Amino acid sequence: DIDAAVQACETVDQELQRVIPALNEAGYDWIVTADHGNAESMFYEDGKTICPSHTANQVQTFVNSNTISGSDDLVTCTGLKDIAPLCLNILGIEIPKEMKRNKS
Repeated sequence: DIDAAVQACETVDQELQRVIPALNEAGYDWIVTADHGNAESMFYEDGKTICPSHTANQVQTFVNSNTISGSDDLVTCTGLKDIAPLCLNILGIEIPKEMKRNKS
């Protein structure tokens, strides 16, 4: 339902505009991300057939933190696989070697 998807996106936008300034004012670190939904591609290219699957598009991640240590590339999220290491980094917890990205 395209109308429901639009309403959901607008509601999230409204609430982020309300919550993020409060988090910043209180000095909190925050991360905003999403899953691979399909609000931006609810229909196949014909514009008529509903696409029920999640998109393969990149997931946007927004971070505000005064506590991140290490290099800037630890803040860069290239996918959902980077969220847990990012959270650990913000919390000051060592990132297990199994979670570290390959820099090749």
